[in-house]
Amino acid sequence: MAPTDPTNTPDRPNTYEMRKKAVSFAAAQLVFDRNFALDAFSSGYSAGRGKALPKNLTAAIVDQIDENGHAKLAQLCLAYLLAHENAHEGLDKLAYLSCLRTIRDGAKMIAQAADELAGQIQRHKIETNEVEPVRAETLQRLAKALHGRFRAEMGEDQFDDLTSPKFIGNPLSDLRMTPGLPGIAALHNEVEAIREEYVRAQKQPKQKGVGPVGMRPGNKPNREQKAFIRDLAALYEEVLASQPTAHDTASGPSSPFLRFIHRVYREFHEQSEVPVDPHGYYPPSVGTVRKVLQSR
Repeated sequence: MAPTDPTNTPDRPNTYEMRKKAVSFAAAQLVFDRNFALDAFSSGYSAGRGKALPKNLTAAIVDQIDENGHAKLAQLCLAYLLAHENAHEGLDKLAYLSCLRTIRDGAKMIAQAADELAGQIQRHKIETNEVEPVRAETLQRLAKALHGRFRAEMGEDQFDDLTSPKFIGNPLSDLRMTPGLPGIAALHNEVEAIREEYVRAQKQPKQKGVGPVGMRPGNKPNREQKAFIRDLAALYEEVLASQPTAHDTASGPSSPFLRFIHRVYREFHEQSEVPVDPHGYYPPSVGTVRKVLQSR
């Protein structure tokens, strides 16, 4: 047996291995369901060298998947997914951008809802010549909750003028109202400006010896990927009673285990809409898989 991979020694557990110990089998199977497990093992199933690919798994293999194969595969996949989406070893630039987008979009949703409330007040005022008290008071309370700590820094009249819903004094405004939450719009605009500045900085040509702005991801994905492939190989061997190998052709992966690996990694893209670390979900190269198999 080849020597153990030094980047994955027992005294240096990576995030994937720690997540694997804590993942619930039941929760994992809800995320990575039985159909995925059947399809993954079916992709890696082979009747033997030189024989046509079988259309269906045997009943014995399906029973094996139902008994423990699905649960174990789901556990490994969820641990790998969580290791990349919620890693404690450091967040890369996409995690930072994801936070900015969340703040920006949240501010936009709040502003739109406040505008809708102001619109309802506007329509009521036009139809009845009276201010609808419930919605008007609601917006005033929200404005005070948002800006109230600054109330002592300005006069009472100035604060009320900034935070009270009122008609826009512009003949072209079509009697529209402002909800009195200027801080929400300012937050949206500012976070979008920060995001755009950060993206531009990342695209600037790098000077020699100077890396991109922000935190460095390190070599975590490679360590976790190797451990993940090793676990998948053991499970593949257990369920399909077949030796995992790694070889391909010009048209794509040809060995059954590589097909199994590619099907698993394709699932990650379907499970994660905005991945923190998309590079962690690229299928490993044939050489990488071959080295991992040799090190087992």
